[in-house]
Amino acid sequence: MTYDKNQHLELVLKNQTLKSKNQVGFCLLTDEKRILLNFERVISNQIHWSYRDFYVLILYKFSQNKIKIEQ
Repeated sequence: MTYDKNQHLELVLKNQTLKSKNQVGFCLLTDEKRILLNFERVISNQIHWSYRDFYVLILYKFSQNKIKIEQ
């Protein structure tokens, strides 16, 4: 799947409009809901990948007992 910012924004706006009108949103529109969820998944994965170095550093410090769970 390739990310299309314009389509993503259109779907978000359409979903918000439907929710404000009938409090349902894309519950009945399965294709649009599926596409919107895929776009959200792409964004979420991108965020996690951008922090991967930070995650590795935290795990390394934790494994070396340099940080505790409370921190």
